[in-house]
Amino acid sequence: MDNAILNDFGFGAFGSASSGFNTGQAEALVKALEVGDSANPGDMGTGGNTLQFESLEAQLVSALNENVQDFKLMKLQPKKNVGSTVHQYTQETDSGEYDAIATSELGDPIESSSDFARITRNIKYFQTKREASLQANLLNPIVGSAKAEAVEERLGTHVLLKGTEYLCFHGNESVSTNQPNGYPQMIRNEAPDNVLDMSGTRITDSESTFEEAIRTVYEQGGEISDAFFPPILAQDWQDLLKDRYRYNEGSKTAGSKLTTYQSMYGNDIFISGRAGIDKMYKVKTVPTASTNANAPSAPTFALVAQSLSGDGTGFDADTAGTYRYTVYAVDAEGRVSAAATAANVAVASGEEAQVTITRGDAVNGAYATGYIVCRGKKDVTTGDDIREMYRVAASGSADTVTLDTNDELPGTAEILLLSSNQVQDTYQWDSFCDLKRFNLGATRASIPFLLVWYGTPDLKIAKRNALIKNVGHSGVSDWF
Repeated sequence: MDNAILNDFGFGAFGSASSGFNTGQAEALVKALEVGDSANPGDMGTGGNTLQFESLEAQLVSALNENVQDFKLMKLQPKKNVGSTVHQYTQETDSGEYDAIATSELGDPIESSSDFARITRNIKYFQTKREASLQANLLNPIVGSAKAEAVEERLGTHVLLKGTEYLCFHGNESVSTNQPNGYPQMIRNEAPDNVLDMSGTRITDSESTFEEAIRTVYEQGGEISDAFFPPILAQDWQDLLKDRYRYNEGSKTAGSKLTTYQSMYGNDIFISGRAGIDKMYKVKTVPTASTNANAPSAPTFALVAQSLSGDGTGFDADTAGTYRYTVYAVDAEGRVSAAATAANVAVASGEEAQVTITRGDAVNGAYATGYIVCRGKKDVTTGDDIREMYRVAASGSADTVTLDTNDELPGTAEILLLSSNQVQDTYQWDSFCDLKRFNLGATRASIPFLLVWYGTPDLKIAKRNALIKNVGHSGVSDWF
């Protein structure tokens, strides 16, 4: 097995201290991810190919649509083994004052001390149960020697990698307690000044906001190197940069795309290749209710317009109008309920909307741990196009009161800006447990097993990363 393959994925060489896997586990993971995926047997070459059993065709078709590019952030971020389910460390936030170090010849020096913060990251537990029927496992493969069991192991690996990639962007521990906080949520919690707002405008109209985010990080000692964003923003990036294509020396045609964005601060930011579009980074849209029997029950809610009560933006003369709302419940695992019955409220300039949510019944003894608050387009008072604005933690058995101050816009996207060209890592994956397989006791003619992976994303230096919220796109171009 070529160690370069593992190094490319970020897990280090076999048996090395930086590797999250031992030799056998690493070989199994690479085999699962590296197998060819052409549907044409003539294209399989000498390296083998995925095998298509009739009884597993749907799963294989799904797997054939995936590749390592689906796990860009998991591939890019450094991995570090940790030895506790509660990982704690001290973070230096400031080296001290520097603007008064000049003294007289015998003057007393100014006392200057570093600022430190104690950081705690809770390890999270990711697992998927897989099962191959005995009959499927006894089938003769069309080519090669892989069995249904190996196919399920490969698909389970994809599930864990896609799930952790998704949670790196969308995890919210306060709302769904079994999830980790993703990098956007950690920036919101730990470096709120690094959250920039496009207010529903598109990149083509708000490049200055992107540059402001880069400057904000630059002034705090960071250097943005990678931008991640949902696929729906790809065309906007293309439109923004198309007039900056350059002809290579001796070439009569310009390149088809730019891999990096050249900022005014001297750093080139990857917007394609290792970063850029990420399938697991989703826009805020109409939530999809879970079909799982353990999904939470739908909540109910009440609306009222009131004068702006805090520091939020609030509605102004341009945004005042009648809006349609609904609410979904989410549980500790992130399963989503059906929507609450929608309702409308009229808000005037200088007001906010208060949403009071009453939880639904328990499901198997468990209640919702949070809610998704959704809103429709201004003055559209019918229909189901009511898209996610924000998520809020449940207030236990009491009603949950939350305010829509028009600071989180429905249906918009985000851009995550990370600094990875640093002497000290600004973010990493804390790995508590290698990717493992646990065989389960069979109670019928099948081979059941678990694939497990324990860890969490870890924003080491929050102020050296940034988030741009409320990014408009073609899907909401006439909403704001």
